[in-house]
Order: sequence, then C-alpha cells, then structure tokens
Amino acid sequence: MKLQQAIREQLSFWHGTLDGMVGDCPADMLHKNIPGSTTNSIAVTYAHAVCVEDFLVHSMQGKPALSQA
Repeated sequence: MKLQQAIREQLSFWHGTLDGMVGDCPADMLHKNIPGSTTNSIAVTYAHAVCVEDFLVHSMQGKPALSQA
C-alpha cells in the first residue's frame, strides 16, 4: 500500500468517526461553553481538527495550507 493511499484511508476513517460523533448535535450543543471550564466548545475543537488536517495534508505536498493562502 502506498503512503498516500494509507493516509487517505485514515483520513476517511476519522472523518466518518468525527461526523458520526457530531453529525446529529444541535447547534446550541456544538457551541455550548461550560461556565467555569477551560475547555473549548465542540465547534472550536472540530475547527481545530479541520485546520490541523489542512496544514498536514498541504505541507506534505509542499503547499501552504488553504487557511494560509
């Protein structure tokens, strides 16, 4: 198996897993902040995962991340 194919399969798996976890969450739950907590909302954590993936995939191709273009 080529490295590129393995990475695609892993990303596909994790996209499915992440979508399965948050796919049916109502918007108020995704953006909820717990008073007194230092944790991020689900939406912020999801956005972080998307940005990290963007950076990793594009940097492996020698390109800037979409968020940096």
